[in-house]
Amino acid sequence: MHTTGTLEDLAAAINVDPTSLRARVNRFNGFARTGVDEDFQRGESRWDLVLQSRLFLAVSAF
Repeated sequence: MHTTGTLEDLAAAINVDPTSLRARVNRFNGFARTGVDEDFQRGESRWDLVLQSRLFLAVSAF
């Protein structure tokens, strides 16, 4: 597991493009704000809402 203080540091730690990661996080956070996930339809119940945090985590899946 990687823990960093910034999203850009997390991108470097997991070897992904920081601009792409930032765009994905911004999109996800937009869904969290509106309560509707246009990609996976999360947010249809109040339990699906996500609070923003300043802790960024990633786990390698392979």
